[in-house]
Amino acid sequence: MAEQFGIINRGLSEELFQGIIARSEQGTALDTMHMRFRSFAPGETEMEMTVAPELLNGYGNLHGGLVSALADTAMGFAAMTLGHLVMTVEMNINFLAPAPGGDLLTAVGQVIDSRIKLVVVEAAILDSKHRLVAKGRGTFLKTTRTII
Repeated sequence: MAEQFGIINRGLSEELFQGIIARSEQGTALDTMHMRFRSFAPGETEMEMTVAPELLNGYGNLHGGLVSALADTAMGFAAMTLGHLVMTVEMNINFLAPAPGGDLLTAVGQVIDSRIKLVVVEAAILDSKHRLVAKGRGTFLKTTRTII
């Protein structure tokens, strides 16, 4: 297991791992939403999100759109561990519990099926007490561009 910037490589080629890290550093959205990657493995990504005060809705919980963004990011990067850049075709999410301010969420994206053009991925969002906050499922289109 290799590690870079606190991100653990759980079985990807070093070249693919570096390519995914480089891709994750493009843009500022992940930083703005307080998201960080923990690990990449073939068909799987684990990341975390701090439920910061500026991300809360009027009830003092993480806004549902940001829970969806976390799920979409975890699923998209899980799909990218297969080697292609991807685009979200569709996704759904079930909100199961609130995520209050100050909590640290864990998101695990896991590829369920990969075909010639499409990848189906699921995400589980857990709170710091390992309770399921949300469950998502998405379909991603493999682009013709590869990570490496």
